[in-house]
Amino acid sequence: MEADNSIRFRNISGNGNHVGHTFGSDAGDNPRTREVIDRIDELVRLLGTHASAVPDAAQVQEVARRLRQEVAAPQPDPVVSGSLLHTIASRVGHVAVVGDVVARLGQAAAALFS
Repeated sequence: MEADNSIRFRNISGNGNHVGHTFGSDAGDNPRTREVIDRIDELVRLLGTHASAVPDAAQVQEVARRLRQEVAAPQPDPVVSGSLLHTIASRVGHVAVVGDVVARLGQAAAALFS
């Protein structure tokens, strides 16, 4: 009886990384995606800092985290991403420093999806 020494490949994915016929890190492959994710991370930090000025800051942070997941997906949906970004903007626009970050995030997202 002969031993089977062949190697079999399967796609393995999780936490933004994938291995298979292609490999790499979804979030880090595209500089525009990385910029959007960095802006989302900055927004989440600022929301923590300015939580008292933003009504429902924790909920807005959760929406931002969902946006981050969507953008980091292998094929993010621009409609879903735009809807989440709109939700964020409508809740934080009155806080100038947070609104500025959201505006820059919107510009980065527009560049990513154009």
